[in-house]
Amino acid sequence: MKIAIITNSFKKSTLEATKLTTLQLAKYFNSRNHKTIVIGEKTRNLKTTELMDSVKIYRKAIVLNNSIFFTRLNQLISAPKTIKYAEKKENIKFDIIHNISASPLHVIRLLLSNPFSKTKKIHTIKSISKSRLGYLATPLMNLIDKVIVNNELVGKKLIRLGLNKSKIRLIRSSIDLKKFKPYKKTTKTPTVFFYGPFTERKGINYLINAIPLVIKENPKVKFILSVKFNNYDKKYDQLISDLYIKDNVKIITTKEKINLPKYISNADIVVLPYPNLIATESNPLSIFESMACKTPVITSDLKELRVLLKHKETALLAKPKSPKSIAENILLLLSNKRLKSKLTRNGFKLSKEFGLKKIANQHLKLYKSISKQS
Repeated sequence: MKIAIITNSFKKSTLEATKLTTLQLAKYFNSRNHKTIVIGEKTRNLKTTELMDSVKIYRKAIVLNNSIFFTRLNQLISAPKTIKYAEKKENIKFDIIHNISASPLHVIRLLLSNPFSKTKKIHTIKSISKSRLGYLATPLMNLIDKVIVNNELVGKKLIRLGLNKSKIRLIRSSIDLKKFKPYKKTTKTPTVFFYGPFTERKGINYLINAIPLVIKENPKVKFILSVKFNNYDKKYDQLISDLYIKDNVKIITTKEKINLPKYISNADIVVLPYPNLIATESNPLSIFESMACKTPVITSDLKELRVLLKHKETALLAKPKSPKSIAENILLLLSNKRLKSKLTRNGFKLSKEFGLKKIANQHLKLYKSISKQS
């Protein structure tokens, strides 16, 4: 099959989750003898054609202008132009066009792409969109072949907003089990690890405010906080100083690539205290990457996460936006070896359900099934 995958951001320098999982899927499809090309977003500093980790990337723009209006316009209408350009350059016709975004509004990219051909069209809703207006376009997704969701609750929301239930297919987002695997623990110091952007939507402020409550009971606990995009806001330095927790906190903000699985494996706990999952994968990959490294996870008791996790069975679920609850769960897990062992064992088993090979084959099975339909 000839497959085009459309995504918003696709820059070599970024470690954004959608980019990484899209690249992994494309590489896997190519390894299975399918020709897969990624249709990215064009800005002035990005090449029209680029090879990234053996996957070909194409980018074209309607108007090269960095204003918000033209950026949003290009996200909607440049993909059809890029697809035509890629087909001409590669001398192919795509069998599948797969669009990945958080907003139903981006289905427009599919509706405008090869509108009169037999090309099959799929839209993945990867997360809850920040823009409520985008959901007004939900009924338009009835005009394409399938809509993939990675969480049951996202599917239910789309049905309430006008999407036909028969259009929906549940396929989780994937993790790279070859990369995220257990390493030998090298420190005896009790360690709590966080990784991801330092933003309120990831809950880093709630974790930092929980630290004094933890070290009051266990002064030896060390917290390692890793900034995903090297975009550390100095306000967190002030917060850490005000809370008198400098000696217990290490922040990684360098541009150097770290061996993330080793950091995860070396920690006793990974804490991911999401206040909500808006603009975050509806099955957050960091949770399952940590479990794949055999490190137990504390995250938030959100309805989307209760679909995926069970409290005290596969993870600990703290009250959202509650430093007190986060601290209580950290202290519980550090003091209860039996519970820690149980979560480690069950979490590791659960992580296998999100492996790239398993998830990618579910996509290929879907592609093949809709390709057979007239």
